[in-house]
Order: sequence, then C-alpha cells, then structure tokens
Amino acid sequence: MDIPSVNITEKNAEKLYDDYSLVLKERADELTAQARKEAEQLKSMAWHAKNGRRIIDIRKVMKQSDVNEARLPRLAIVPITAKKCYYFEQERGAGKFSPHDRNWHAFPVDVIVPIGTFPLPTEAVTIRNAAGEVVETRQAQIHDRDLLRASCDVPTIPAALQPRGDSDKYILFEVERWQVRNLAGRQSRDPMLLQRINANMFVVLAAWDLTELEASVLK
Repeated sequence: MDIPSVNITEKNAEKLYDDYSLVLKERADELTAQARKEAEQLKSMAWHAKNGRRIIDIRKVMKQSDVNEARLPRLAIVPITAKKCYYFEQERGAGKFSPHDRNWHAFPVDVIVPIGTFPLPTEAVTIRNAAGEVVETRQAQIHDRDLLRASCDVPTIPAALQPRGDSDKYILFEVERWQVRNLAGRQSRDPMLLQRINANMFVVLAAWDLTELEASVLK
C-alpha cells in the first residue's frame, strides 16, 4: 500500500525523543494536563520513528487515497477488534470510520477525518444567455443530496502479526467493495497494522499481503 509518511530521519527523531524525555522528567509539574499529554504523544511518536517505524497522519493518507466511482473511500480504518467497518459520509468532504453502526453517537475509537478530506460530487451545469444559446458548461458541486453510509468486512490479521495488546491497535486496508444496500462487501488483501497515538497520528507496526491460501482460511 503506497501511503504518505511523516518526513523525519531517525537521527532527528532520536533528538526529539531525548528533548521530550527531558521536558517530561524535569518540567512535568509545570505543564498543563494538555501540554503533558501532547508531550507524551510526541515522545511516543519520536520513539517509534527513531526505531525505524513509519509515522502517518490519517488525514493526509485518506486525502491522497481519494474515493472510488461510488464516492466512497478507497481505504478504511478501524480497531483490530472490529468485525465490520462502518463509514458515514459527513458534510463538506468529512467522514467517519467506526466499528459501530450508529452515526448519532461519537465513540472514542472512531476515526474522523475533517472537512475537505474527500472531494465533493459535481455535476455539469450549462449556462445560457438571454437568447438561449449555450455560453458555458462547467462542473458545479451538488449540495442537495443524501450523505452516503456503507460498511465492509475487516481483514483478519495473520497469527504471526497479532499484537499482544489491542487497545490502541488499528487496521488500515484497501476496500475492494463497500456494502451499500444489498451489495456484499469484500475484504482487502493489502492491510497495515497500526498503533494509534492520538486522533490523527498512527504508527505503522506491520504490513502484509495475503496469499490465496491465507485469504481462503482467514476470510
């Protein structure tokens, strides 16, 4: 899976790790709760980066991956404990990925990407002059429409890659087909195992391709 990563060298990540370790050791009592939380998150990301792991911003990943012909995301992300991934399109190019089929409630495990992440649908608009002659034809955004809802099955993680703890572990995968109405969803064969650091930042722990044999057993 070709996705963008945060650009940081292992050397710079090591310095960042040392800097935030020092701050948390010597100035922890001076920091606000929010500042201490952010420092812990940055320290954690720096530790993974200095040990050669990729750091990704899910907002940028989803924006680059774009949507398919049905205006649904090409990628999905949910906790590894989920059996289904539910996607809820939101206003102005935002979206929510959740293991729960309830859009009216926000769960801490949900992954929400902001306004402008996904392109808005457009339609051809013809502009005519007073005589009825076509002056211009251009694409305009469609505002009066229903927001999309869909689901898909979540790929199974092979035993060799199963993490010991699963509270902050997520799976990112390509969706072959979303389940909309009565269409059957299909699994991906190009998943990634992630560790969540905060709302938007994740560490890539592993990536794999399922063989035909594994796919038949794990489906």
